[in-house]
Amino acid sequence: MAGFITLTLAACGGGATSSSNQVSASDSGGTDASNGGTSSTAGVGGMAGATATAGASTTDLPCEVQALLANKCLSCHQVDPPAKLLSSADFRRASKLDAAKSVGQVAVERVSLTTNLRMPPAPLAAATATEIAALSAWVDGGALAASCGQPVATAPDPYDTPVVCTSMTNWTGGNRESPQMRPGGACISCHQRGEGPTFALAGTLFPTAHEPDDCNGVSSAASAQVIVTEANGTAHTLAVNQAGNFYLEARSFAFPYQAKVVYQDRERVMVEAQSSGDCNDCHTQDGRNRAPGRIFLP
Repeated sequence: MAGFITLTLAACGGGATSSSNQVSASDSGGTDASNGGTSSTAGVGGMAGATATAGASTTDLPCEVQALLANKCLSCHQVDPPAKLLSSADFRRASKLDAAKSVGQVAVERVSLTTNLRMPPAPLAAATATEIAALSAWVDGGALAASCGQPVATAPDPYDTPVVCTSMTNWTGGNRESPQMRPGGACISCHQRGEGPTFALAGTLFPTAHEPDDCNGVSSAASAQVIVTEANGTAHTLAVNQAGNFYLEARSFAFPYQAKVVYQDRERVMVEAQSSGDCNDCHTQDGRNRAPGRIFLP
């Protein structure tokens, strides 16, 4: 899993293509098979519901490394998971992805990739050759503490928010079948038992990071979209319905996929490709399987 910059769907665990099949997860459950482009407008900003307190700061890193982190990494990498990158000690510790390597070594590998696994993830701009060289040289030298003299302030942790039902409305229909049923619940785990339609992917979009089950999420009036891109490059744009639910009915779907939330001029991008389409199974009120909380607005 990894951290939903404004740019990250926290994940349970490429970039969108320029064309997509637009699938409308409307209240009626119909699909609109028209083609539509997806924009990659900038979207690095605070998340809905974030606290107003100052974020963490880096203090013992080389200036070049501090600049790279501030510009392209720290909107996600302030906490574990995905991996805290605030000090030289963070870079020297063993990686949870590969215990034989340090966090710094894995970081160099990931920023150097040209595939959809590279960090920072598309549509964020990739690290430049100069930035990668500076990070690599420092890590190869042991990632020793340095004195830049200018601590870099980071954004507040967007997941440091209370449990709240922002909409103040709830699903009260029990297990009565409806596109708006059970927001926040694990949709596919129920639907795969033969109850209701079969989904390749389904979940709920909320305004903030920690909202309870059955609380109605982001309304369709907000015009937020969830864009998922299959392993074969096929992209689908999913609208949310009145309860914040989104879903994709498809006979075939190429896993693993990547996803992002688009809202106004901002995006929240999932860092890691996913092999399960049951989004709410990981994106629970408190998060599980390394997901830190709900899928929520950028």
